[in-house]
Amino acid sequence: MSKPLDKRTSHTMVDPAQIRDELGRISARGYAESVSGFEQDVHSVAAPIFAGGATVCGALAIAAPVGRVNEALRSRMIAAVQERARMITDLMAGAMPVSLDSP
Repeated sequence: MSKPLDKRTSHTMVDPAQIRDELGRISARGYAESVSGFEQDVHSVAAPIFAGGATVCGALAIAAPVGRVNEALRSRMIAAVQERARMITDLMAGAMPVSLDSP
């Protein structure tokens, strides 16, 4: 974050301290979530994919229109990306960090 970030929507995080705090929460819970943060009216959830040595090599994401995401769908989206990201990690012979090893 050596240069200012573009504010894509009114919900985009651009403050470096706020972003660092959010990255800590993402790391602790094992998924990222954005509601209109990158594109207006889009709710997205993403989970990391790990390569050998527990190194993040990618992510799996799912998105839906904000108006269609209720709590039940949100929970299913989170579970789905975490489960599939874990499956891809296993196929790539990667290792989930111990803190993320159980759903």
